[in-house]
Amino acid sequence: MTDGPGNDNRIPRGSARLVVLGDSLAGFTEAGVFRPGDPGNYPEQLGRRLAAATSRDWTVDLLAQTWMSVWVASTEVAERSDVRSRLRDADVVVVGLSTGDVLPVFPPTRRLLRGASTMGHRPPLRRVRPHWVRPLLWGTFAKFHHVMVDATHSRYPHTPRAEFGPAWRRLVNEIRRAAPQAVLVAMTPTVGRQGTLEWPSPHREAAVADILELAAEMGVPVVELAEVVAPFLDSLPDGTHWHGPAHAAVADALAEVVVIRMLERNR
Repeated sequence: MTDGPGNDNRIPRGSARLVVLGDSLAGFTEAGVFRPGDPGNYPEQLGRRLAAATSRDWTVDLLAQTWMSVWVASTEVAERSDVRSRLRDADVVVVGLSTGDVLPVFPPTRRLLRGASTMGHRPPLRRVRPHWVRPLLWGTFAKFHHVMVDATHSRYPHTPRAEFGPAWRRLVNEIRRAAPQAVLVAMTPTVGRQGTLEWPSPHREAAVADILELAAEMGVPVVELAEVVAPFLDSLPDGTHWHGPAHAAVADALAEVVVIRMLERNR
């Protein structure tokens, strides 16, 4: 494993900021714990690769939430000044979202999972007291959810296609409004095998097509996660979330794209 592309004197020196808008993939460790900021996860690994590639000090700001969707993120960036302030001085912004959007849901649960969610875990349960009740409630919800998704034959995605494209465009525009100087990179939904979530998602192909079309139109480079993650599918701890080698591969793919884009800007 390398730390990233080689140094290049065309990239500005000094400190820099990386902001990642992520879902559970950005926050889950290979031990199956939601721990945003863990040094083994791809946002922190990407920060280290960018530091090695640019000879700059990089700070990593991760805005992550389980089930975070493009729809929720686009709303929060547009409406929350605290989120926009964290984007404002970013040198690089990674949109590590869209997997949550393609996961099948039972329609009533969509509202439950769309609450304000940029920071924290499982937003519907944050105010439940006592705390020990939360895992019991979440376990009950998860079992019910799987039963109803199976009963509806995975027909309904978390974000309907009619909403997904406009939300993705809105998110990109809001990020650029908040951080016009930032290099912006996006990712497509990941792939997985049956485990804690419903795979394969029948909605992934449509979302990828929408992202690639919009990204080409809006000049946003995209990392296709299926190509990066596929070699690790059989060894993923729960079929979806990543272990160390997968996090490292995602960080490598992102670093390559980010550094190329930074060099293009500074020619």
